[in-house]
Amino acid sequence: MAMELCWPSARKISGVRGLLQREVGSGVTGLSIALELHSRGVKVAVVARDIAEDSDSVGFASPWAGCNWFSFANGLSDPAAKWDRITYMGLEKLAKERPDLCEKVPIWDVFERPKKADEKPWYANLVTDYTEITPSSQIPLPGLGARSLIGVEDNKVYPAIGQTVLVKAPSVRECYFHVETFFPSSEDSERRNEAPPQAAYMIPRPGPEGHVVVGGHYRVGDWSTDADIKEAERILQDCYKLCPKLAGPDGRSWKDIEVVAHNVGLRPAREGGARLELEKRQIGKVGSTQLAPGNIRNSLGRMVAVLHAYGMGGAGFQNSLGVAEKAADLAVSHLTHNNPNRAKL
Repeated sequence: MAMELCWPSARKISGVRGLLQREVGSGVTGLSIALELHSRGVKVAVVARDIAEDSDSVGFASPWAGCNWFSFANGLSDPAAKWDRITYMGLEKLAKERPDLCEKVPIWDVFERPKKADEKPWYANLVTDYTEITPSSQIPLPGLGARSLIGVEDNKVYPAIGQTVLVKAPSVRECYFHVETFFPSSEDSERRNEAPPQAAYMIPRPGPEGHVVVGGHYRVGDWSTDADIKEAERILQDCYKLCPKLAGPDGRSWKDIEVVAHNVGLRPAREGGARLELEKRQIGKVGSTQLAPGNIRNSLGRMVAVLHAYGMGGAGFQNSLGVAEKAADLAVSHLTHNNPNRAKL
């Protein structure tokens, strides 16, 4: 994201006053950062090629995601754990205030092998009613832009294609996950081109439509944006095994599931993990070339600060509010330590 701020002569909000002219990107990360900056008194204008209303766009994954919280952070030492914690608390608050937009539902995470005693996830004490059920227990189972953006051009960014199916299943009001080996480590470049075993998950969406997002698919380095019908059938079959209620009260097999739409999106993953930092760089340096207009010849340009926040891969929603808080901290810190008469970000 590239931002430029100009300070008005009056009015001060939360210690920061300014007009944010540009923010590049309108996925869940970009919009969350824009909202956080706005809450701190910075006015934001979002500039993006793809927006949520672009129902046929596959250039970003946010509109097609399950829009759920399910942490992929590798323990408390992982920076993503802090982002996920902040996001969870923010979404929990939103679910209480606007249940029509954000709904709190039970989640079943299914494992094929027994978990060791020390394998409890880092968020066990964060989420509500975390419970481990042993195999002997009765389980009620009713069944990418940063890579090519001029000035950034980060070759560590790569696509992780995602494919989901939107189905109608009003009776399914719980999340189910079987993602034991779904997401390879973004830091393990040797495994980047491997095809990991695919996952099965289902996430009911809020609203009266009774829609459920079922997935999933994760393949790195694939720029294809066409729905794979065979993969969609695999998703429906695997999810039906987890929850036969997907097929409705009269359904007899996965073929009876009512399909609403097939969705494909490119998750913006990055080798080495997400990038969240403020970079200062010089722009507009012209030099002594005779082709330059006389009024800017030999111009040294100006220094700007570029705030980078990308590469979250499939963790965009669960990172979003935490990333936004950190990004806003970086932006506000830069502004308050620069000339309030004219600051660039």
